[in-house]
Amino acid sequence: MMNRNFRVLIVDDDKDIHDVLSMTLDTKDSKKKKSLSNDLLEQLAIDTSQNMSNIDIFHAYQGDEALSILQNNTQETIDLLILDMLMPPGINGTQVMEKLSNTSQDLKIIISTAYFHDLEEQIREMAQSFKSVHLILKPFNLNLFSDLVTFILSEEENTFSNKDVLNLK
Repeated sequence: MMNRNFRVLIVDDDKDIHDVLSMTLDTKDSKKKKSLSNDLLEQLAIDTSQNMSNIDIFHAYQGDEALSILQNNTQETIDLLILDMLMPPGINGTQVMEKLSNTSQDLKIIISTAYFHDLEEQIREMAQSFKSVHLILKPFNLNLFSDLVTFILSEEENTFSNKDVLNLK
């Protein structure tokens, strides 16, 4: 399916979200996986056989930090942005999207939030500026998340079809 390394940037103010999403996507970090008990992996419902080993994961905990990574990383671009909407005290996810809308139209985005309805109009408007935008509401199934990432990075022309994922673009 994927024959090159993809670069994924996770932007969320919650370190636990970073840890869980990284474990879901990254099979290269075997030390971290071994440190987790099988019970925890079962509780999180992570199907580790589906993990993708050719994803390089980058982390930002605030919107400004994400912008810095995205704008200063000109040699190798980020293929997928996983973006939370509310990250106090800094700029929020819609502001990140707005700042990227004129320079990063090819960026693929997964919005990962529990607050879609509060920001729905802004999110839908900003989504139109990008190649691909999907929304997944927290809390979400990690296998569904992994499938969505795989689908987006595979660049299939079809639409991802699942009642728990909203395709905004």
